[in-house]
Amino acid sequence: MLKFILYMLLAVVILGGGIFKTFAVNYGISKYLSKKPYKGDFEFKKVALHTLETNYILLTIIVLFVMGVVVYSASSYINIVENLVELILGFFIALAMSFLGPWYNTIGNEYGAYVIPFFILVILSIPILFLINYKFVYKDFEVSKNKKMKLSFFTALANAPYELLIPYGQIGTMIFKSMI
Repeated sequence: MLKFILYMLLAVVILGGGIFKTFAVNYGISKYLSKKPYKGDFEFKKVALHTLETNYILLTIIVLFVMGVVVYSASSYINIVENLVELILGFFIALAMSFLGPWYNTIGNEYGAYVIPFFILVILSIPILFLINYKFVYKDFEVSKNKKMKLSFFTALANAPYELLIPYGQIGTMIFKSMI
């Protein structure tokens, strides 16, 4: 039980770190843009919230997909309707576990497929964030289309959820084994 509590605390700290990174990156971008002669309003809080919404919605979709694959493969063994509450709780546990990052020591065995969704998340988030930045964030900037596309792309690159690729769970396991 103590390990579970420690892992959940670690997930909360990681979530807070990801939110802090997003706000810090967008604050830096706003300071950079304020020194340039662009006419437009870059509200870093609004951009950070768009980024967080996009990243965590994508993470939720990927966790639902992975859980759907697992449930579908086990559907002949379990009754989904009877176990709906357990499946919903399992989703929230899987979502919390996804904050702990991929376990890279599983790449060589049958659990290695669970590492791939994290890379898909980062790869999908960049073009989606690009479109959101281009359509909503930089729409009022009075710059050329080429410059607006570059700003949108670099903002999307900076805001991609790279922190989810760090294997916090493995790091936590090494720490917890030495403590407990």
